[in-house]
Amino acid sequence: MASISKDKNGTKRIVFIDASNKRHFVRLGKIDMKTAETIKIYVEKLVAAQITNVSPDAETAGWIASLSDDFHARLAKTGLIPERRKIGTLGEMLPNIIKEKSVGNARATIAVYEQARESLYRFFGADRRVDMISATNVKEYSLWLAKSGRLKKSGDLSPKTVSKRMQHAFSFFDKMVEKEIITRNPFKGQVKTVAVDDRRNRYIDEETILKIMKCAPDAEWRLIIALWRFAGLRAVSEVLTLKWEDILWDQKEIVVHAPKTARYGKGIRIIPFFPHIEECLRNAFEQAPEGAIYVVEKHAPLHLREKMNELMSVSREISVQHSEKSYAEPV
Repeated sequence: MASISKDKNGTKRIVFIDASNKRHFVRLGKIDMKTAETIKIYVEKLVAAQITNVSPDAETAGWIASLSDDFHARLAKTGLIPERRKIGTLGEMLPNIIKEKSVGNARATIAVYEQARESLYRFFGADRRVDMISATNVKEYSLWLAKSGRLKKSGDLSPKTVSKRMQHAFSFFDKMVEKEIITRNPFKGQVKTVAVDDRRNRYIDEETILKIMKCAPDAEWRLIIALWRFAGLRAVSEVLTLKWEDILWDQKEIVVHAPKTARYGKGIRIIPFFPHIEECLRNAFEQAPEGAIYVVEKHAPLHLREKMNELMSVSREISVQHSEKSYAEPV
């Protein structure tokens, strides 16, 4: 079924006839006869599997997996085995995986994916083949994150951030396993969930908040504090994106757009004017510049406003039915 031929210069070849009676030659190079005989036996097994239309046995499959890329490619050209899937580098694999995972996600979530990608690049290098990362490497990576994982400045990361970076890395590699790019996920079993540290949580009573509000420099700051404490709005994403058109004065309600939960079908919630909210809203409205769009204008950092606007585009697309409501100004 297969034979070994010798060239004049000492190189050897495997000669075999496949299931369709086509003759093939595969160069072996200058190797000893014992190694050539071993290769010949495996080739014969592969031809037999091809003829009977069955998968190679476990031993032969293991031998195929151990072949160098060069010899594997030469054997694949004969049609005896399938071409080996190219295993790319982190730099080649991660951008497409993050692009897929980003569909339907807010910009802030995508930014977290990108931070996890950048951490992997810094430790392993963007040119590291994804199948060359072992479980031991992952442990070293986890320690590096804890001690030197900050991206903008040198320094350590909190246990919670380390856990998040590891979780995202696990999901990246799990996607590679799903796509059959790699056969194992080196992060499996090495991602630890960190419990929320609530030791610093404190209940701030109403009396204390009102005292703080009295010390605020202007009506807008008093409104910001009231929206945080009494209305329960998220400090950045919901307060900075709140517009005057979202204030339903007649109904004494506020339409809150929630970019962080929009992808779960919860992009909008309507809340009542909780205690102290209406007074703060009216005072801020009276002091707002003419034509003001946002409730918080004076004290909104421009760089955060830009990020929040990106998030809002997602939320408002989901809640388009609310955008057609007509809101009356206070009288």
